[in-house]
Amino acid sequence: MSIFRKQTELDGTVRHELLGYVCADDRYVGNIHSHPFTETLYAAQGELDVHCNKKSVHLKKGDAVILRPASLHHITVDDSGVLLYIGCSYIRLGIAVPFPEDEMTVVEDESVLKKLETLAQLYISDSGADASELLMPLDIFWRNLAENSNAEHDGDILIERIKEYLQTHPFEQLSVADLAEKFYISAHYLGNKFCKHTGQTIKQYHNKYRMEYAMSLIENSPLTLSQIAEKLGYNTLQYFSVCFKKHFGIAPVNIRRK
Repeated sequence: MSIFRKQTELDGTVRHELLGYVCADDRYVGNIHSHPFTETLYAAQGELDVHCNKKSVHLKKGDAVILRPASLHHITVDDSGVLLYIGCSYIRLGIAVPFPEDEMTVVEDESVLKKLETLAQLYISDSGADASELLMPLDIFWRNLAENSNAEHDGDILIERIKEYLQTHPFEQLSVADLAEKFYISAHYLGNKFCKHTGQTIKQYHNKYRMEYAMSLIENSPLTLSQIAEKLGYNTLQYFSVCFKKHFGIAPVNIRRK
């Protein structure tokens, strides 16, 4: 039996506790242990089994599971395998929020698995890339998983984050599908949840904010109406004027004349 281990202590916004990998072969049986934080396990090479209390999951190359804090677990390898492990905590109001709901959850999101594959390739190759930067593309996934696992208590946190994103991106034409992809949730779920919380569709909310932003630019900036229309992503000044008048009941040119 042989084993090689590399590990880096980390800290970040979604607090990164650990990042490491283990290479094992010849019927390796790991020690039973637990962590006070969430751990993601990704099979970078070969095949292995993850055992968590009375539940076991067989991982092939490219598979991943997430373990809830304090879950007793260990791995076994029949032939050979390389396992990437990532520990993280989601901190809210200075307190670590436990996630996911189950002790061991299989990762099924293909975009997340792709990010884990890229992370494994870069980190294991020892490319010199900054570990915290490598983990950042996964932070939104972990954050959403933590919030969704505590949905009864934090039901509106995701929507507030979506609203904040819409307000800081007034120059973009954003669809529900765009936001769903960015925040790792289904478009149907996001559309229904946003409408339930705000009484508006995402398009209505964003267009309202964009029009209010346009009004502010018309009243307070030296930009021409054509420049404002272009800045907000409208193809023509005419179409921008139609949308503006529909929202405020007055043409933008008449605002400038006041």
